[in-house]
Amino acid sequence: MPRIDIELTSNRDDGSWTWRAAGAREPRGTVDGSLLPAEASVGDVLRVETEQYMEGTTVTAVLPSKRKESPSDLLPLFDSPSRESGVTTQLASGRRRRNDSSKHPTKKTRGRHPETKAPPEKKPKKNTRGTRKRSSGVAARNTDKVSQTLSSKAPRLRPRRKHREKALRSLPENQQLLGRILLKGGIPAVRETIAQQNEQATTRGEPEIPSHILLTLAENIKPNLQTAEWQDRAEAAEAGMDDLDLRDLRSVVVAAESGARNQESRELADRLRLALTARVEREHESWIEELQQTLTEGRTVRALRLSSRPPKAGAPMPSELLERLEIAASESLTAETNGDRWRTLLDAIANSPVHGRVSPSSVPKSPNKQLLSLVTRLSKRIPRIAAEFDLKTSTSLTSKGQPKHPPPS
Repeated sequence: MPRIDIELTSNRDDGSWTWRAAGAREPRGTVDGSLLPAEASVGDVLRVETEQYMEGTTVTAVLPSKRKESPSDLLPLFDSPSRESGVTTQLASGRRRRNDSSKHPTKKTRGRHPETKAPPEKKPKKNTRGTRKRSSGVAARNTDKVSQTLSSKAPRLRPRRKHREKALRSLPENQQLLGRILLKGGIPAVRETIAQQNEQATTRGEPEIPSHILLTLAENIKPNLQTAEWQDRAEAAEAGMDDLDLRDLRSVVVAAESGARNQESRELADRLRLALTARVEREHESWIEELQQTLTEGRTVRALRLSSRPPKAGAPMPSELLERLEIAASESLTAETNGDRWRTLLDAIANSPVHGRVSPSSVPKSPNKQLLSLVTRLSKRIPRIAAEFDLKTSTSLTSKGQPKHPPPS
């Protein structure tokens, strides 16, 4: 999982935070507030682990900060005398004068008196009328695609922190910091924090923290914190059962095996399982209806892509619908179909449930290199389509899909 530094830019009412890559505009997105430390604020720079999906970059975990920690962030050493730091810091007073270019010229003012006016900026050349029309048309199409993608995207789970904060407050004061580290990164985060503090203690010539004591304590308080965190997620899932992304709902139900530890949480887990089953059945029926409607409208590529994402995993598609999908895909692959359309169809067919059943109506007499490369790469997924192409031409491609020079005649 890639690790990047992000900067928190705003706090939303639903408990999530917006972020962007530190020092840059992109990538950017939102992060679940439950992953962030309680003292998080706008402008904080955090080290995170991410996953890259088609819809964007998703933050999966927030890593412990590697900055030098202040005394309030240190894990407490039980039954040890308190120490006071002997290092003090004092910031220099006063402000830097704004007009220092006369003493320290920069690249832009070097060789020119500060009071000299800068040369007038060159006006950008205007695009031709045709270019503006083409650009605006492309921008409009891209905007439509983005709006359609966003409108069809299901909202993600955004739990509150009610049970989690209550569980933290129930801990003794000297264990609350340990609990926050556990919620942020689990036992590995505790080990990493102890290692960092022991390294700092060794540098200062101080005794190290007894790691076995803190790790044992962390193992003892971890189950209650896990249950509290799961309850926050489960309540948010129950409230949004009809709208939330199925991936999030399934993850909550699966986590109930380790998170639901008391009677109240077990009852909540049972309700979630029943509600999820009913939701999946409804989604599956709607999926089949949309497939039938899409095929009726002649939108073959859309139907193929839709068939590859069933909401109910493992549920077979009706045989009648499979046959319709196979016929529609086969009739779309003809010698008259252009190369771009062929590549789009092949990519959709290779990921659909009819990938091994589709045979083209006819193939191009002189397929281009891009098409042959794609057929070679997907040949195991689309065996009947690959068999229709010239064997000599297909085998003249390397394993990477690049054409070889033909042998001398």
